[in-house]
Amino acid sequence: MELSDFPSLTEAMAESRLVHGVLSAFALSLKQKDAWQRACTDVSAHKPEFHQHPLVPSIERGVQAAYQLRTSSAAIGHFVDVVVPLALCDIGKARAFVAGEPNYRLSEILSAQTVCSTIAGEGHDPDMLLLILAHKLSYQAKPETIIAWSHKPRRKTAARQLRVNLNLLRPSRDTDLQWLMRLLAVFACRAVARGWTEAQKVERPKEAELVQTICDQQGLSSFGQLLCQEFILAQ
Repeated sequence: MELSDFPSLTEAMAESRLVHGVLSAFALSLKQKDAWQRACTDVSAHKPEFHQHPLVPSIERGVQAAYQLRTSSAAIGHFVDVVVPLALCDIGKARAFVAGEPNYRLSEILSAQTVCSTIAGEGHDPDMLLLILAHKLSYQAKPETIIAWSHKPRRKTAARQLRVNLNLLRPSRDTDLQWLMRLLAVFACRAVARGWTEAQKVERPKEAELVQTICDQQGLSSFGQLLCQEFILAQ
């Protein structure tokens, strides 16, 4: 299998030079270690208790969901685009995957750092990088913790965890609410990516409750209903 066999990833690579460069390097690193085919076909190497699909098909499903969300969010008056972070948020798993030990602890930090190193010398988008860094908050964070992450001072502090030169970061373009909506959208699309394992039958309803609670508190009830009904809880 090749990257071209995954239509949503192919579309994202055509749209974004960043996605094209990072995913090409990701695929090459796995191929050089004879791990690419396993990443495409072997779910047992991708923590199957939490993931229904192998690594690369899981990324494909997340990006496919992000494209769907572009359309469905616009239909209710909110255009939310999270294609790029969905394409890149799991690439940090490559290191553990190549080692044959699917321990993905801190993979979100590795993913963000990999993006930074791939585009060294260019202006990094802090909002996108921090969506990658924060995408695991859905697993155990409380609503107030996630809302606090959306505040610009908190995002600037979090950027230091990436160990990148903050002078290379472009100014943040998202308002607090815009970034929060994008983060919740990342949660929803990643739920689709993980699929329905026995563990996810327990976790995904909890995630839906978390997302809806935050959206209700922020006056975004209809957006929360969209994320929960069409993505997090969708079969």
